[in-house]
This record gives sequence, C-alpha cells and structure tokens, in this order.
Amino acid sequence: MTGRATLGLLPHVRERIATIKADAESEIQVFANPQGAVLDAASPALGRITELPKALRVEIVDRAVAEYKLPDADVAEAIEPLRARFALLCEHVAALHDHPRFPILASQLATNALAETYRTGNDWAHLNTGEALQQVLPLLERLRERDRHRLAKFLRRNIVLMLRVADRADALNAISQAAGPRRGPFCGLLRN
Repeated sequence: MTGRATLGLLPHVRERIATIKADAESEIQVFANPQGAVLDAASPALGRITELPKALRVEIVDRAVAEYKLPDADVAEAIEPLRARFALLCEHVAALHDHPRFPILASQLATNALAETYRTGNDWAHLNTGEALQQVLPLLERLRERDRHRLAKFLRRNIVLMLRVADRADALNAISQAAGPRRGPFCGLLRN
C-alpha cells in the first residue's frame, strides 16, 4: 500500500535515479575513452550506483566493465586512478554476486577489464604488479566450478605473463587457491 506522502516522493526518487544514471553514464564514457578526460581516482559517479535498483546497476556495471580502456598516452601518469577505478569495478561486480548475470560480469571483468589494466606497453616491468589480479580472484570463488577453472586457466595463460617477473609465482599460487581443486565427474555419485 502506498500512502499519499510516498506518492509525493516518487518524482524526487525518479529524478535522483536519473541524475545518478546520467553521472554514471558520463563516467563510463571516461572509462571508454580516457584521453583528455580528468581521471578521478575516487570515481564518485560509479560509487553512487549502489543507490540504484539492481537491474539498472547490472546494466551500468556491464557497460563499465566492457568499455574499460587504458589511455594511449602516458599510462604511468594515469595508472593510480585507473587502478582505483578497476578496484571499484571489482567491488560492484562482487556486490552483484547473487544476480543471474554475475558469472558473465565476472568473466568480462577478468578477460576484458583486467587484461586492459595490464596493457601498459613498455612500462609493464614496473607497473604490472599482481594487485589488480588479486582483486579479481575473490570473484572466482563465487563461480561454479567449471566457470572458476575456465577463468583460472585464462588468467594463467594470458594475464600472468603480463605481470612483473617477480610477481608471477605468487600470482600462480593465488589463482590455484582461488580456483580450488578440480573434482572428478563421479565425485557426487560416490557419496551415496
């Protein structure tokens, strides 16, 4: 039952949702084309999307993950705000762990945004620490076994080679822990 006072708030709520969505859309444009844009490490617009309905949040996070790009200019100068934005994306995807699109979002985050985060050109030897990879690994633990092991395989074959040499062994161990042991096809049948 909706009271008259609640009905009076509906235009205000709709306006608030529209404002947050518009701010987030502007922020996604910076994700998609970071050249010439002022990069804010706090990424305030995306930080506010937690106030939106879950379906709208999923749509915005999906676009932000899919369109995440590094600038073509000097990556070293922009790396901290970009990594802060990547961490925020990881938090938003993790917050949607109970949504049916979560496996797709986690996969896009690992295969698109994480790979893009490590596309640092000649600066890879000092910029590509294991930090961004570590932020993705808790998402793997929330996936079904098959998806978890598929993404772990992708990370081992594609992402680890983009890390500093000193961080590779720790990254491989962390990926193995996040993926967990692989169960055989008959494990469930033998329990009974």
